[in-house]
Amino acid sequence: MQGLGIVLPCLVAAFRDETIGTDLTVYGTYVYQGTQHVSLFHAINVYSDNPVGFVTYAWLINLVHGSFQIYLFGIELLIILPTYLCFKYFAQKNTWICMIVYYFIFYGISLNIMKQMIAISLGMLAFRMYYEKQNTKGVLLSISALLFHQTAFVVFFMYPLYEIYKKFANSSWFKKIVFYCTSALCCVLIFACFQRIIGFISVMKESYSFITENEGNGEFMLSPIIYLLFILLLHFFSRYALRKNNETSLGILYNTFFYFEYLSVFGLIFLETQVLTLGVARFGYYFEVFLPLYIGMTFTKKNVLWVKSIAIVMILCVCILQTRSYLNGACDIYPYTSSFLRIYK
Repeated sequence: MQGLGIVLPCLVAAFRDETIGTDLTVYGTYVYQGTQHVSLFHAINVYSDNPVGFVTYAWLINLVHGSFQIYLFGIELLIILPTYLCFKYFAQKNTWICMIVYYFIFYGISLNIMKQMIAISLGMLAFRMYYEKQNTKGVLLSISALLFHQTAFVVFFMYPLYEIYKKFANSSWFKKIVFYCTSALCCVLIFACFQRIIGFISVMKESYSFITENEGNGEFMLSPIIYLLFILLLHFFSRYALRKNNETSLGILYNTFFYFEYLSVFGLIFLETQVLTLGVARFGYYFEVFLPLYIGMTFTKKNVLWVKSIAIVMILCVCILQTRSYLNGACDIYPYTSSFLRIYK
């Protein structure tokens, strides 16, 4: 069942038409076609506007004479499998819950921003490696993520931030307040200095000029606010339930659970930068991707039934809101068509 849960979404991605997912026609197709019958050095040089990791992947697929479907299958597998391995380590028996939430939020996105989703996935697995003190593997995965997308520099801060969070989480209430106030100040500064930030981002790569060109064309998103309200409920009720059962002694596990909550909150807040311009909210995905893991870990045996009930309602809201978003045209994945499978509009 675990294998089917990973392979079937990869097959759906593999057999889709080129029109399913905006970025497939932007770079996905021509990078695959352009790396046929050429040397790796030539491919990297010609497609220098694409990350080295992605071009190398396309070149390797062509080296073994892989079809376009195998190419797409491999992309989706690179997105799903590392994420699953991270979920499996932290959520254990509740991994299936994490994957359900992950698919509803990120599967449609993964059919669009393929390069960044690979980077996000490798970043999550890197966090697990750092957590297990396998630092060499963590560094290699972090570098690999950066080779797939420039925004993956965020990955290098994930685990150090966890160490900082852990120290404050086990300290006095005053230090906790200082930590959270500092985090809130960072969010305020992001919005206050937004024009300077997007100016800096736009010079990193020519294609990022899309961000500056669409300044003021963004819109408010309701779903992150709804998810934040659910997290607020889960936060207070989970802390109450765990303390009532004297489970603060869980130590590292306890801190990790609430660290994933912290990352989720930061990611959801960052998504609202979509109000200011299009495109820049994608930085929030590096943090929001921990939301499925946070929800899955809510179903630990240490939590009480009514906390789990809140989480179930949240999952239902995620399913409804995300499905509605995709049906309304988000990521250009609906209606799904496949000439290979003879599925037409």
